[in-house]
Amino acid sequence: MKRREFIKAGLTVGGLLIPSKAESLEVIANGKIIDTLSEQPVENAKLSFYSYPENELISEHMTNSNGEYNTVPIAVGYDKWIDIKKLFNDNPEFDNLRKIALEKRVAKRANNGILKLEIKHDNYFDAVRYIDLSKNEFNTDIISKTFDMELFDMWCRSINGCTQRWEEQPKWYIDVSPAYGSDKEVTQDKIDLVREIIQDDLIKFTNSFISNPHIEEGREPPISNPNGWIFVNWDDNYIGSGYHSEELNGNKIYSGLVAFSTRWFERDTYIEELTQVLGPRTETETRYFWDLETGVYLPIAKDIGKILFKRPIGSRSPDVDLESF
Repeated sequence: MKRREFIKAGLTVGGLLIPSKAESLEVIANGKIIDTLSEQPVENAKLSFYSYPENELISEHMTNSNGEYNTVPIAVGYDKWIDIKKLFNDNPEFDNLRKIALEKRVAKRANNGILKLEIKHDNYFDAVRYIDLSKNEFNTDIISKTFDMELFDMWCRSINGCTQRWEEQPKWYIDVSPAYGSDKEVTQDKIDLVREIIQDDLIKFTNSFISNPHIEEGREPPISNPNGWIFVNWDDNYIGSGYHSEELNGNKIYSGLVAFSTRWFERDTYIEELTQVLGPRTETETRYFWDLETGVYLPIAKDIGKILFKRPIGSRSPDVDLESF
């Protein structure tokens, strides 16, 4: 290997030239890539690390059979480092100077403490992540192309092009006072169905984001919805089957309301409204989400819920994290 082959892209420290494409990930991060749904390791995923916001390529790596990425550079392999070292065999401090040079280069390129990571694999949707360099380990998950991303986008990104959901699981208040607009008492079977869906179906849908939910019942709910609560009541004036509404701060839902008509008592209506107040909201066809006869989730719905609550709030299609720093 000739010195002129790498001199243009070099960095000199203590008289030693280090080629820019030979940086090692050992001073950035190590970690593991898994499949979002199966949670199995993803082998042969290509990871490209970029400076942010300059978007300058720093390093590229591949995951091994355990889904782990290590510090062996793709751009300049070990054999070329041996060639380079031969050129400087009169310098016993080669290894130390190399380490210093790499650390200085990475520090210079990532002085804001953030790196952009692009992940590509033939069997997975392209993904974009952002790495906080204050952490030595970065693990993440990516989504298989076998997943129906079009349906996910219809349900979870139709509002503003990115996902919206709760950041922390909400508390629930079931208003058991007479239905709005009349003096009709809410029957116990309706109250029990709301509890059943919250305590069973929603736990499964959110992949245990909803876990051991806090549920209160009463006849004197607060006048306005406080942060962190979802209120459930019945409306005798509403001519439809039910409705939901949410209060948001950016893409984070912090308050919600679900109301059911006293004229309807179908499980698919109850599961629909109680699910949509958590984040997946659409005005289009819902038949692909739950079984209209039994009122239980279809398998694709559980996959949608797992991805929605596993990936960060504000993710864009197909799997791009929001720049939230």
